[in-house]
Amino acid sequence: MPQQLDILGGEYALVLDHCGAEGLVGHIDHVDRKGKDGFGCVSTPVGHVAAHIHLGSPELFRSHWSITLFFRSDVRYEQTSHTTTVVASPERQAGPNRSLLQKLLSLRDSPLPFYHPDLPREIGRALLAAKFCHEPASVTVHHYESGPFLHFGQVYDND
Repeated sequence: MPQQLDILGGEYALVLDHCGAEGLVGHIDHVDRKGKDGFGCVSTPVGHVAAHIHLGSPELFRSHWSITLFFRSDVRYEQTSHTTTVVASPERQAGPNRSLLQKLLSLRDSPLPFYHPDLPREIGRALLAAKFCHEPASVTVHHYESGPFLHFGQVYDND
C-alpha cells in the first residue's frame, strides 16, 4: 500500500510506491488544493524518488543512504502563486487558444525553476524524520525530459 508524506506544508506529496528495509521508490506530485478550472485538488507529477543503502567504498566514503531525485524539466514552478504548469508541448496543449499558447511559450522559455527550491532538502528531511532512511544520507538531483512509452503486454484495458 503506497504511503504519502506531505512536503513543504502539503504543497508537494511524496508518494512511496514501494518501501523495503534497504530501499524505496516513489513519485512526487505538486498539489494545488485550491483547484483550477472547476476541479478540486489537482496533482501535477513533477518527479520520482529512489533510495537505497549504498555500501560505500573503502577509503572514499562510508556506507550511507543514497537518495536520488529525478525531476521533470518540462514543468515550471511559480513560487509567488505556488503553481506548477506543464510546458511539455505548448502548441498541443493550447490548441487554437493563442493567448494560452503565448503564456505557455513564455513560461517554457522563462528562467523559472522546475520545482520549489527547498524541495530536495525537504524530501531528504522528510524521509529521515519518517525513518524510511537514516543518517548518513546523501541526496542527488537529476532533471529529465519525458520520452515515449514502451509497453510490453496488455497495459491498458482497451488494448
